[in-house]
Formats: sequence, C-alpha cells, structure tokens
Amino acid sequence: MMRYREENGAAFSVLMAVYYREKPQSFRVALESITTYQTIKPSEIVLVEDGPLTQELYDVIIDFRKNNASVLKSVRLDKNMGLATALKVGLEECTNDIVARMDSDDISVEDRFEKQLKVMLTGHFDVVGSNTLYFDDNTKAIVGIKKNPETMDEVLVYAKRRSPVGHVTAMFKKESVLSVGSYENVLQFEDYWLWIRMIMAGMKFYSIQEPLVLVRYNDSMLERRGGIKYMKLEWEFLKRARKEGFFSTREYLFNLVTRTSARILPGSIRSLLYSKIMRRPVQSVVSRKTFDILKERGVF
Repeated sequence: MMRYREENGAAFSVLMAVYYREKPQSFRVALESITTYQTIKPSEIVLVEDGPLTQELYDVIIDFRKNNASVLKSVRLDKNMGLATALKVGLEECTNDIVARMDSDDISVEDRFEKQLKVMLTGHFDVVGSNTLYFDDNTKAIVGIKKNPETMDEVLVYAKRRSPVGHVTAMFKKESVLSVGSYENVLQFEDYWLWIRMIMAGMKFYSIQEPLVLVRYNDSMLERRGGIKYMKLEWEFLKRARKEGFFSTREYLFNLVTRTSARILPGSIRSLLYSKIMRRPVQSVVSRKTFDILKERGVF
C-alpha cells in the first residue's frame, strides 16, 4: 500500500488541533488511528497545540513522538485562539498539497486515507469527505450516521440547508483552501463558511458513501448546538452568507426560521430527535477488521 502513495506522488499531511480540555485517552486513540492502523500513512502530521495543554496531554504527545518523530510537527500557540485560527496557522505549516483534517478525539478507520487518496487522485477533486458515524462513548452503541451528499450536484442543493462536508472527514487541496482565504474565524461555522466560499469559487466536492470517521457522541455536543448564544452566532453566519450572495432572500429566511426553531428546543428534545435513527451494534456498520482494531484499542 505504501508503494501506491510513492508511485503516484500522493504524499499528504494530516492537520489536527488540540486544546487543554481534550481527554488524554481519546487523544491517544485519535493519533493512533491516523498512523498505526492506517493502510496508507501520512508523511506529515501537523499538530497545533492551541494554547497550553495539561501535563497528561503533553505526555501523550511525548509518547507518540517516540515512534513518529519523523512525521510529527508540533506548532504551539501561546494562548487558546480557537479552532479556526489554530487550523489556519497549522495549514500554513503543512508541506504537502493534500491535507486531511482530523479532530483530536475522533477515530479514522484503517483505510480512510487509502480510499480518499484514490478519489482525490483519480477525480481531481478539491475536497473529498465521507459519511460520519456517531457513537455513544459510554454505551458503545451507534447513535446515528450522517450521510453527506455524494456528487457535486447534490452538494449544491444540500449546502443551501446544511454543511455539505463533514469537517472531520475532509481531505482537501491546500492551495484550493488558501485561494479562498483559508479558515476564517466564524465561530461554530468555520467549516461551513469555508465550504461555501469554495463552492462559490467553482471548486469540486465529493463524499465517499461510507463512514470513514467515527465521532464520539455525548450530551455536551447537543448543548453546544443550542441556546441563545449559539443561535446568535448562527444568525451572524446566515447574514454573512446572504451578504456574500450564497443565500437568496427566500433561502435565508427559510434557514433563519427552521434553525431558530431547532435551537430554542430543550436539549432533551433535541437529543430525542437526533437519536431517531435506531441504535445498532457497531459490527453492523463497520467492517469486521475495523471493529477488531477498535476493540483492540479499547474503543469498544
């Protein structure tokens, strides 16, 4: 598998940011999932330390560096600057044109990069994502699977209502992202705003129709996506996208009404609606090989 990368010139970077609230064990598993178990490994991992970390997180980085010193590049920010700034700084440090995003508590399945690289190289896309699997970190049950639009035609329609690419699943061309101004500090909507600008610039998207990234689900995820504060941030994002010409007046008003209705619901009701997809055992969604690897790592 490594010959595929070398022969096709597909060296790529992984871009990740971590901050002090991350759980050390989740962070460790996330790092292992992009190296130890991947069929094609990155030639570079750019890890942005978004402000001072806990000693436990530093210990994870020290242990990880022992076996990955040649690929790990740490970028330290003096204080917590937020995800958009951290990723913008980190992207500038990536030396490869192909960059894969990774969050510090998610899990990439073992052939994620192999499958995404194949699509990137043969389809000449600017962004390649995948579906996303959410699992309950306590019960180990599947909470839901987010299916992202596959083709560009589907992306254009879907993007008028929701972010068309799961940020944590994205692999993209660095130059394509930089050409639209890179990440901008649009709180809670950094990725959606980036995809909108890339769509408006005529860039090509594709999402592989299987879950290649597993995301930990918990109540705090829903809490962050509700309430007055989040609603105001969403209003600002919608106004910004409308001003840039992405939303028509009708589309803007539709989003304003539907999104506001969802944000003012109690968290318990949002959780119930979100969990409409029946919980299923992980084995029914991922391959046996993936499940065995995750079980070996203590995830399931």
